[in-house]
Amino acid sequence: MDKKTFQEGDYLVSKDGKRKYNIGDTGVLEGVYCINQGYAVFRRIEILDQNEEYAIVRKGTNYGLVRYDHIVRNANTVNEEDILY
Repeated sequence: MDKKTFQEGDYLVSKDGKRKYNIGDTGVLEGVYCINQGYAVFRRIEILDQNEEYAIVRKGTNYGLVRYDHIVRNANTVNEEDILY
């Protein structure tokens, strides 16, 4: 979903109507774009340690990376669901 579709104070309601989520403040998530399927998918990461060349990330993060994922080096050049060749 494009966040421009919604405004602060709007509600998202589940299909069965039992759950409601109020759209409010947003935050920044730490993550990378994974391109295993040929399009960019954001994956959350939790960095444990890093230097200029690499980062060690927590294993088993929900919606995170798994071994052998292909990630984008420069996330500034990619948007969610961009098709990459």
